[in-house]
Amino acid sequence: MPEASSNYIIAIFTVISAIATVVIAWGIGYSRKQLKLNQEIAQLEFEYRLSKEYRELIKLIPAKALFGEQLSPDEYQKVLPELLHYFDLSNEQILLHERNKIGPEVWQNWSEGIRDNLSLPVFKQSWEENSKCSDNFKELRNFLSPPRLNNGQSIGIKANKKIRL
Repeated sequence: MPEASSNYIIAIFTVISAIATVVIAWGIGYSRKQLKLNQEIAQLEFEYRLSKEYRELIKLIPAKALFGEQLSPDEYQKVLPELLHYFDLSNEQILLHERNKIGPEVWQNWSEGIRDNLSLPVFKQSWEENSKCSDNFKELRNFLSPPRLNNGQSIGIKANKKIRL
């Protein structure tokens, strides 16, 4: 009889061990799912903070400039710091895209916004003035430059056109 009870105890421990293995596996799976969810939330919060920074900055730029109208020389001088801040923010957004720190949908939105804003006369004027006297904003410069062949020749694709393959 002692052999039967020891087999019974071994069977119980085997079942308990199997259950424990299943519970541990489930716990690991659940933990991985939670970690992924936490990473997605952190990513969304990060992207939201940058979008909020853009919204706060754009509020400081006169509405008529955002509607494509010219500013008076005084208005232009007053808004110049915000325009430079905008270039810096855009440069940072491009750098984050290059480092795969933002999602493709967010990048699509941001890149279209950067191109749209820099086509506005006030932004364009400020960007051209900055480009003449400074080498700042390397990523933004590269982003706005037309694609080039190995020999440096432009391949003639407008920067705001999407290439379809």
